[in-house]
Amino acid sequence: MSLVIDHLGFSYAPSAQIFTDISFEVEAGSVVCLLGPNGCGKTTLLNCVIGLHKATSGSVSVDGESIEQLAGAQVAQLLGYVPQEITAAFDYTVLDYVVTGCAPHMKWFKRPGEAEYARAWESLERMGIERLADQSYARISGGERQQVSIARVLTQKPAFILLDEPTSHLDFGNQIRVLDLVKDLAREGFGLLMTTHNPDHVLMLDGKVVAMQRGGDYRFGNARDIVTAETLHELYGIEIAIEHSGAAKRDVCIAVGVGE
Repeated sequence: MSLVIDHLGFSYAPSAQIFTDISFEVEAGSVVCLLGPNGCGKTTLLNCVIGLHKATSGSVSVDGESIEQLAGAQVAQLLGYVPQEITAAFDYTVLDYVVTGCAPHMKWFKRPGEAEYARAWESLERMGIERLADQSYARISGGERQQVSIARVLTQKPAFILLDEPTSHLDFGNQIRVLDLVKDLAREGFGLLMTTHNPDHVLMLDGKVVAMQRGGDYRFGNARDIVTAETLHELYGIEIAIEHSGAAKRDVCIAVGVGE
C-alpha cells in the first residue's frame, strides 16, 4: 500500500503560491519527514494530504484511489492526523477522548463498548500515559495533550499516520520516546509522514525526507543523501556540520560556531 502525492500545489491566492508541483510517495512500513524553514509550507502540505485544505493542483491517492473520491469514514480508516496545535472542543476525560479514535470503524450511533475501551487503554499504555486516563483532556499540559492525541491515532489504526511536529511540546526524554515509537510503527507496517524543524530527528529516523524551501523548491530522497551540510545551509542559512558519532552509531548535526 502506498500514499502518493502527485504534482501537488497550493496557494491562498494567485500571488501567494505556497508550493507547487511536489511529488513523493509514502510506502507502508516507511517514514517520510517534511523538513524545512518556517513558512515553506510543511503544515499546509499535510493539511492538503488529509483534506483540510483543498490543493490548487495535483492529487493525493492511496493505491490509486483519490482521497477526494472517498467518504469521510473511508479516509479516516486510511489516514490519521495528529496536528501540532490541539484545542479541546469538549471536556472529555483522556480515556473518552482516546476512544473516539475507534469511530471510523464503528457503525453510526453505536456507542463504544468494552472492546473499544480496551483498545484505547492499550494505546495509553503504549504511550506510557495511562496515569492520565481519568483526567480532563482540556486541563492537561500541551505536551501531555500531544501524547494523548498520538494515543488517539494509535486507537484509530489508520494505514498512514500524519504527524505535524509531534515532538514540539515535549521534553527531551519524551521526544526520543516518540521518535522510537515512529520507528516501531514503521516496522509494524504503518506508513508515517511527519513534519519537523530538526534535521537531527530526520537522521535518527533514517527514512526518507522532503527538504522544502520557501518558494516551492524541494528535494526528495533518502535522509542520509539529502541531509547534508550544503542542503541545510541552503534551508536555514547557517553553517551546520554533519559528523559521524561513534556513541550514537549514526551521523549527527552540529551547529558550527555556537558558543565560540
